Amino acid sequence: MIRFNYLAPPRRFRFAATTRLAIDNRVRGPLAALMGTVVLTAALSAVQLERLHAARSAYERAAISFTAGEAGLRGVTALREEVIRRTQLDSSATAVRQASLSHADELIWIGNRLPARTWLRTLRYENSGYLLEGISDRAADVGEAMNALHNRDRGTVPQLVSLQTDAGDGPARVRYTLRVDVRR
Repeated sequence: MIRFNYLAPPRRFRFAATTRLAIDNRVRGPLAALMGTVVLTAALSAVQLERLHAARSAYERAAISFTAGEAGLRGVTALREEVIRRTQLDSSATAVRQASLSHADELIWIGNRLPARTWLRTLRYENSGYLLEGISDRAADVGEAMNALHNRDRGTVPQLVSLQTDAGDGPARVRYTLRVDVRR
């Protein structure tokens, strides 16, 4: 007769078969909790290390693009300053051009009124008036120039600033300075 044992002997795990470790039942719970904590901590540390590595890589990429962006920003700033400087220069040139055009009519009028025997050496615009310095053959020619420049309609009023006789090597000449105020 053959007998069957329906109750199989308890299986033993290989680990248990190779190591005979006796663990008290009172320690098994806390030991399992400790092992779970160690495994969970190791898993979380691995995840955090991976995230730290990804953050470092993102920082390095951002630093490289920022460094490249700084050079571009310096270029844009220099270009902006150049545009501002040129705009101011253009505004100044336009203002000078307009001022010159407004004075051009006055200069043409003065030049056309001076008698033929009075010669200009310098002509300056100062304090809303013109300062004319020149020479003439006679003092009467300077008086004639003052009469020619006097015009109530234009608002020009000439004033004699100085009159000197210059007796050099040649014939006697008269040096004069006239101020012609222009009212606008």
